[in-house]
Amino acid sequence: MKTSLFLKSLLFKRVVTTPLRALIFSIICLAPFTFSPYFCLAQGIVANTIQQVRELLESESIFSPTSQQLEDGLKQGLKEVIPECADVLLNKKLDGNSLKALLASLEANYPDRVNKAGEAAVSRMVESIGDPYTALLTRKDMEKDKLLANNGKFAGVGVELGWKGGLAVVGTIKDSPAFQAGLKSGDLITSVNGQTVKGLSFYRAGDLLAGEAGSQAEVKVMRQGNELKFNITRAQLTLPPVNGRILESGVGYIQIGYFSPSTAQETMNALKQLKSGAGGSVGGNSLKGLILDLRSNPGGNLQEGIRTAAIFRQGELVKVKRRSGIKRMVNNHSPAFNGSIVVLVNKSTASSAEIVTLALKGQPNVKVIGQKTFGKGLIQALYSLPGGYGLRVSTGIYLSRDGESINNVGITPDVEVGSEAEALDKALNVLKHG
Repeated sequence: MKTSLFLKSLLFKRVVTTPLRALIFSIICLAPFTFSPYFCLAQGIVANTIQQVRELLESESIFSPTSQQLEDGLKQGLKEVIPECADVLLNKKLDGNSLKALLASLEANYPDRVNKAGEAAVSRMVESIGDPYTALLTRKDMEKDKLLANNGKFAGVGVELGWKGGLAVVGTIKDSPAFQAGLKSGDLITSVNGQTVKGLSFYRAGDLLAGEAGSQAEVKVMRQGNELKFNITRAQLTLPPVNGRILESGVGYIQIGYFSPSTAQETMNALKQLKSGAGGSVGGNSLKGLILDLRSNPGGNLQEGIRTAAIFRQGELVKVKRRSGIKRMVNNHSPAFNGSIVVLVNKSTASSAEIVTLALKGQPNVKVIGQKTFGKGLIQALYSLPGGYGLRVSTGIYLSRDGESINNVGITPDVEVGSEAEALDKALNVLKHG
């Protein structure tokens, strides 16, 4: 099938080395890891790493930081760890050669602090941009991402985080500890086990929720002006699979709870089963309508979202705004299903799930029903650094086909409804009667 070939062509593209194949960052609060105290690198490599980070931020960040802005951050980080160098840095331009010379001098005089100063310099350059999703990743962070990508299993509370004026709950994975405890989309996390998240970066604040299965997390949140406390027991979790079934004669239902590395293929398999009548056909009729349930789907793997959208739409899916301009993401192959589709969304529908919704919305055969979505549309590219470190940079913003951004805005459904049950009833009614 042409669509399958399109999915396979995407499947083997690397997502780390080039910005166009980047992932929207999502925290699921995985197994515990510690923040490395400093770069465990030789002095020359530290200088090269700082310069590499500066060049990446200056050339790739969608927020267009200036050279002076980044240099000010670099100097701030060095002075925080080695305040004795403040006079040396005054009015000094730090290009590649002068930076190496400076670090060589600092290593000779302060050998026990130069590596930590290098990491501080990178961190302050990153923070100077003012984007919570642009971040330096430690080796443990990189290992955590690789673990999740390889097997989809992790220990944690099962909450996905975003940034909306603070550390916000995007959504929770169904039946996870966070889901069962009652955390909701839009909750602003203020502290974990008594440690405030104020002043922490997005990634480091998210680290507080990580921990071994069976350990406790006391999470305080602000919800509509009220402080609430939740005691959550971390657990071993697996990303939810795609579920498909026949609801009524000729009407299929596919629920995607999270976009894992295998979601597009799972969705294709579920669609094939529904079309063949497997898993409980009613009346033996062919599949005429489909409900795609993305409610409480907090996102996940961005490329899987694009692949999934391509199953149901031919042509332009979404636009991407980058420093170099606006590019169109297009599927040139026939969709695997041409019948009527209802996409169900709610306020916990975010990130990759919003990209699918955005791609399908506006087609003559598609209706979006539910509540306004969360609004998480930034794109991050992950770049490898020496020593196993990484750098996530916000390199783009997803736009609708009309050129509108959903970031911090969300997607308004074609039909807005209040309750979950009402949304499903309305979907069935639309598919049966139009």
